[in-house]
Amino acid sequence: MRPLLTLLLLCALPLAAHVRQEGLRTAKQLEQRGGAVCVLVRDLETDSLLVDWRSRQDFCPASLTKIPTTAAFLALRGADYRFRMPLLLDGVQQGETFQGRLIVQASGDPSLGSHYVPERTRLLQQLDGLLRQRGIRHFTGGIQLQLRDLPEPAYGVHWLEEDLDSYYGAPVSGCNIGDNYADLYLSSDSEGAAADYDLASVSLPSSSGLELSSRTSVSSQISPAGDSVYLSGQIRPGLMRRYQRMPLSSPAHYAALWLSEGLQQRGISFGEAPRLDYDRQTAGDTLGVYESLPADTLIRITNFRSANVYAEALAYHLNSPEERPEGLPKGVLRYWTDRLKLDRRSLDLRDGSGLSRSGRLQPQALEQILRCVWQDSTLRQPFLYSLPRAGYEGSVRSLTLRPEITAQVKSGSLRGVRGYAGYLEHEGRWYSIVYIANGIGAEAARQGFIQTANELFYPPVPAATKHEAGKHPASAKAAAKKSRSSSAKATKGKAAKAKSTKATSSKASRKGKGKR
Repeated sequence: MRPLLTLLLLCALPLAAHVRQEGLRTAKQLEQRGGAVCVLVRDLETDSLLVDWRSRQDFCPASLTKIPTTAAFLALRGADYRFRMPLLLDGVQQGETFQGRLIVQASGDPSLGSHYVPERTRLLQQLDGLLRQRGIRHFTGGIQLQLRDLPEPAYGVHWLEEDLDSYYGAPVSGCNIGDNYADLYLSSDSEGAAADYDLASVSLPSSSGLELSSRTSVSSQISPAGDSVYLSGQIRPGLMRRYQRMPLSSPAHYAALWLSEGLQQRGISFGEAPRLDYDRQTAGDTLGVYESLPADTLIRITNFRSANVYAEALAYHLNSPEERPEGLPKGVLRYWTDRLKLDRRSLDLRDGSGLSRSGRLQPQALEQILRCVWQDSTLRQPFLYSLPRAGYEGSVRSLTLRPEITAQVKSGSLRGVRGYAGYLEHEGRWYSIVYIANGIGAEAARQGFIQTANELFYPPVPAATKHEAGKHPASAKAAAKKSRSSSAKATKGKAAKAKSTKATSSKASRKGKGKR
């Protein structure tokens, strides 16, 4: 009975009383395999820290980096902020011909032509409609994409070489297009190879110097004239429209070609190839303004999809023009270190997305950011909305917690890194949680988080208690019989007292099993 009574008392205590013991049990077991695990849990109603394990140790955060990035963007720009791209005419109209050029002023919008938004050709549709209203169907010049104050950042300075050839390692730009990767379809037979190059639902003109080989490795670049894509590399024989995501080496150049080709497919011709201008910002005749989705939707895509280009674009936008070529998230770091008075070492990030393996943070800094967002009435709801619900949505849909627990968390993963951070709700009470495992297998770390989150509110039944509770009532009768035999010489009054004790014990046992 004693182990069962201990469990009943433990369950009756408030969360803070058992959380330190049970919430850390799994973390300590994982650390026996090598590596390190941090766990921080805060009761947001009382603002009390319930679990604090390795909070000031440096950890690689992986995509948990997106939390300070998206929260800073939301705080500095607001939930309703939209990237605005002015569309201008520079020249003179003569009938359906415009003697001049079409100017598009880039904004850094990460969602232009994105795979994560409906109507990927919305900008082209808007431009086509505006030009039809003006009666313009031909330009003697071309499209000029202006990128003043939006320099190209250094390419993958803090990312591993192995990631730079992958779609998730595509560089950010002052003009992003289609998440900065193209959809490539490769075909080959014994006679040669062919490729279809599709960017944000527009088939771009391309030529190729592809060769048959035992392996497939393809690269692309804009032609010197700026009017097509040149593909080179090797393709193995026997491919039937094999799909491949190809990162764009210079997204702005591809965006300019995408604009030109997309409008030409809609019947608007140009006399010159598109070009980029990083120096000027022309004050021409305003044709219209293209606006992105609102900021709360952009950060939701960032966190739900763990979209690196989105996160990098948001961090890039918060930098000053002078800081942008470096690629470091200086605007994000500046905001949080100033607002929370953080030690710079506690938030030492190298990018906005977490793809860098050299970025570090102390879990207590991430927990402070989560608490700050929760306490700010302008940030709480849009940021909470941006985090997917574990077991149901986004990158955490495979996490299965007890149904009584609601978890809205961001996940982060790299080789040897797995983490989850965000908010838990249980019985109407909200908690912040930070869990990061470095140097531990991915599945073990994932299961560790599930177990840790569950045990915060539902401590496991001790083995001894399970044994006691599993005994058959016959066992109790046998024990009672033995007791009566050993006390046969007792007085009649003592025997009656023993019988009364037995009945009370049986009643308590039944009562205890009903609450287990």
